[in-house]
Amino acid sequence: MPEFDSSKITAIVALAAIISPVLTTIINLVFQVLSKKAELKEKRYQETVVYKKNIFENYITSCSKYISSGELADEKSYRHFYYLALLYLPNELRTELEKIEEILQEQRFRSAQNYIVKLIPKLKEYIDRL
Repeated sequence: MPEFDSSKITAIVALAAIISPVLTTIINLVFQVLSKKAELKEKRYQETVVYKKNIFENYITSCSKYISSGELADEKSYRHFYYLALLYLPNELRTELEKIEEILQEQRFRSAQNYIVKLIPKLKEYIDRL
C-alpha cells in the first residue's frame, strides 16, 4: 500500500487555495464584461427606437399642423421631419411619404389629410416592430 505524504497533500491544498480565488475572479470579470456589453447594446437599441419613434411622431404632428394652417413656419417644420422620417423608413412606407409630399406640394391639403390618416396605423405597426 502506498504511503501518504502529508507534505504533498499540503502542497496540493495550498495550490488549490491560491488558484481558486484567481479563477473565480477571472470568471467574474469575464461575466461582468459580457453583461456590460449586453446592457450597453440594449440601451443603444432602446435609445434608437425612442429616437425613431420621436421622429415619426413629430412628422405626423408637423404634417398635421401644416395641413391645418398652410403657414410657412409649419411647412418648414414639416419638411424638417419629412426628411428625417425618409431617412429611417423602409421603402414601402417611404413611397407613401413621398406621395404625401407630392400632394402637399400641390397644396391639396384635404387629400394629404386622407393619406396621413391611412399612414398612421402603418407607422404604428412599423414602430411596434422595431
